Amino acid sequence: MSLSFQLSRSWRLAIGAASVRLAISASLLTCFGCNSAVAEPPPVVSSEPSKAVVEPLSAGDTADEKAAEDAALRRGYGVVDMRSNPCVKRDGDKAFLGERCPDLFVIYGPYVKVPANSEIEVSFEVTVSQRMEVYADIVSQMGGRTLAGLSRQVVEPGPARRLGYRVYVFSDSQDVESRIGFGGMADAGFTIANLTMTVR
Repeated sequence: MSLSFQLSRSWRLAIGAASVRLAISASLLTCFGCNSAVAEPPPVVSSEPSKAVVEPLSAGDTADEKAAEDAALRRGYGVVDMRSNPCVKRDGDKAFLGERCPDLFVIYGPYVKVPANSEIEVSFEVTVSQRMEVYADIVSQMGGRTLAGLSRQVVEPGPARRLGYRVYVFSDSQDVESRIGFGGMADAGFTIANLTMTVR
């Protein structure tokens, strides 16, 4: 075989191998997502921070929101907002009926926030089946702080007796509740009607 034939054959083999490599490269390129149409360049992701600006609330806005919140907290609470010991049953939304209760607070609630510079007034009517004592208080922080109290009052059977008291709070108070208890009950029963706790 002549040298020229060998060289020409070598060139043909080299050119053929190059064509195969080009074909493989084109195939791999297509395989990795290129379409027949011209591919769009990927979107440019900016490294600059967002231009959005969050403006802080002004002192006036904050004061207005606080005033609106405080106004919503100044309201009245009644029987439906209260809780009670198992010896006490609720009679609709107007009264509590108790019988054979222990000597402790048996009606309590509503566990609410009271804003600073507010007056809290509690009032209720009590009727008893026999002579007994009734006492009450207003506390905050789940009973951790006493705000006001009503000393023990002796109540006799007969017409309903209306009791009440009020207190002024100078600072925000959390979990405020009014509590009512009875002493000397034994087998006695009682009715608490028209119970209200009003925050002004």
